[in-house]
Amino acid sequence: MPVRPPAELARYLVEWYRAGLTDDVLDQTADRVLDSARQLADEGEVAVLLLTLFVPEDEVAFSLFAARSPLSVARVYQRADLPYHRIVQAMERTEVLT
Repeated sequence: MPVRPPAELARYLVEWYRAGLTDDVLDQTADRVLDSARQLADEGEVAVLLLTLFVPEDEVAFSLFAARSPLSVARVYQRADLPYHRIVQAMERTEVLT
């Protein structure tokens, strides 16, 4: 069951690149990030993975986190032993068309 992060957590966008990224590799990478975030949560570090998007044409992916700080998000990637290009604070606004 998905965890709804507390509203007071900031949003951070992680930009990362992988040449030749396929659906399978994207799934494996997202699973590694998710596992790492869960391990850190067990240790009291809060970084909740909300979404991962991949832009195949540019070989770039973006992951959106809810976290206390960008350092928390960086620790997720360090624990997963995955490189990233940058982590920036983001603002979230969800629109639903009816």
